[in-house]
Amino acid sequence: EGTYARFIRHTKAHYLLDARSPFGSQATTIATAFDRLQPRLLVPCDDGAFDLLRAIHAAPLPGVPGPVVDRLRRLIELSLGDPAGYAASVDKLQFALRVRELGLDAPAAIVTHDVAEAQAFAAGAGYPVVLKRSFSFGGRGVAVCADDAELAVHFARLTAAPAASRRLLVQQHVPGTTWYVNALAWNGELLCSHAVEKVEGIARGPATVVRYSHHAVMSEITAKVARAFGINGLFGTEFLAVDRTARPWLIESNRRVTPGSHRGPAIGIDYVGALHDALEGRPIRTRRRLDAGEEHRFVHFPMEWMRDPQSPWLVYHRGDVPDDDPRLLAALFDFGWKVNALRTPA
Repeated sequence: EGTYARFIRHTKAHYLLDARSPFGSQATTIATAFDRLQPRLLVPCDDGAFDLLRAIHAAPLPGVPGPVVDRLRRLIELSLGDPAGYAASVDKLQFALRVRELGLDAPAAIVTHDVAEAQAFAAGAGYPVVLKRSFSFGGRGVAVCADDAELAVHFARLTAAPAASRRLLVQQHVPGTTWYVNALAWNGELLCSHAVEKVEGIARGPATVVRYSHHAVMSEITAKVARAFGINGLFGTEFLAVDRTARPWLIESNRRVTPGSHRGPAIGIDYVGALHDALEGRPIRTRRRLDAGEEHRFVHFPMEWMRDPQSPWLVYHRGDVPDDDPRLLAALFDFGWKVNALRTPA
């Protein structure tokens, strides 16, 4: 109910999911919407949506007619790709170990349920180390530990949360700036992509100011991820790198629309158009990457305004204010005003 998709002028219909309701109720709502709208493609726009679709694909759906279930699962496979790669591409524990098996540059890591084993790994790898739950986003379910004492405290906290697994990823901490690759793949083949450097943002959270460019190494690694997990659709990979020329470390992948994908036409890479071309089985008509040396800077609205209401980035660089969509613009302004009001003493 809280999604801004409610306000976007392009949406045709809304079917609300109650996140507090049992999985079966949410799955039935999805199946009902699918049966009525008969969509050609499903596009998860956040991590929860992808998790729900992969769960629907795997779980029995009592009460939903068998033919509807079969058609829905085929649509999920068309939209997301190989089901064998669904969990492994987003589960932090599976992903970290799998990419090292593939020979990709990723921080050393172990998966364990034993805090003593985690501390032994940290002694060998060197502090700080990072603890991660299987599924986390926006910095939640993640802790950076500077010593044995911090590791013990955070290990207990992360494994004590409701529905939390006793097993955590313990990963070597690598320094650097956060980079992302916005990407589109079809049948496991990378169709187009561009690199995104986090210039400003929330600590261990989303970027608010970004720089777009082409990064050959990150693009190549992203193509290998798409192929290894049989990805269809929009997705993204996340890296850490000290600078542009340094070795990039692959951290995770995200199987949903990544922030800034809508700006594709502004940089000459039309992701949505390319996705439509792939669905139709015709050649991709957009360019597939940025040119060497080409750069674009963008500001995320209202996130940068909320991070710093006086930010000069808001004045001197392009933002993505939806001034052609009044209801969405009003909703974003309302959210931003409420957050910024908390900064001002009464």
